[in-house]
Amino acid sequence: SYDGLNDAYFGDADTDWNKEVFRSLAVTKQANVSLNGGSEKTNYALSLAFIDQEGLTVKDGLKQYTLGMALGTDLTSKIKIGGNANLSHVEANSGEDDILGFLTVNSSIAKARPDLSVYNANGELLGQSDFANGFETFEPNPLMRLENKTNNKNYNFIGNAYLEIEPIQNLKLKADVNTAVFYADNSSFIPKITQTDFVF
Repeated sequence: SYDGLNDAYFGDADTDWNKEVFRSLAVTKQANVSLNGGSEKTNYALSLAFIDQEGLTVKDGLKQYTLGMALGTDLTSKIKIGGNANLSHVEANSGEDDILGFLTVNSSIAKARPDLSVYNANGELLGQSDFANGFETFEPNPLMRLENKTNNKNYNFIGNAYLEIEPIQNLKLKADVNTAVFYADNSSFIPKITQTDFVF
């Protein structure tokens, strides 16, 4: 027989999981420095750039470093050489699960119970009692699901060098050498706290 709701099962919190998971303001810090100069026969340029960008969730972030260099010079009135190089490094960190990925951030929030607090009395993230499987399990709250350690690093190098010769007036011959190197290093760690606790 049905005896009504078990009041002891429900908490007395009023948790807004959107506010807990998403930043109200994502800050981007950016710095750029450039140097240009030269002489009658030589020109050079150097640029440095840095970006530190917060993501939409409290566990997301991105950093980017860029270095650019260019040099050109006239060896003689008939011969010119030069080149440029660009190096960049991008590192992105996320708390989302990019391997198992059973729930997205939004679906995790939609499933979460607002009557339960984010933390327990000891200041630890609080799992949420759930009977969707016909027996009690403890589901990670949305912040617990963001405890994954997903790290993606990219390293890029693009370079160019040239030689230009004018053997006779109004006839210029130019040779170019180009190179590009791209390297990625991705890692993911999925701690137990981010997955369903079956309490066996």
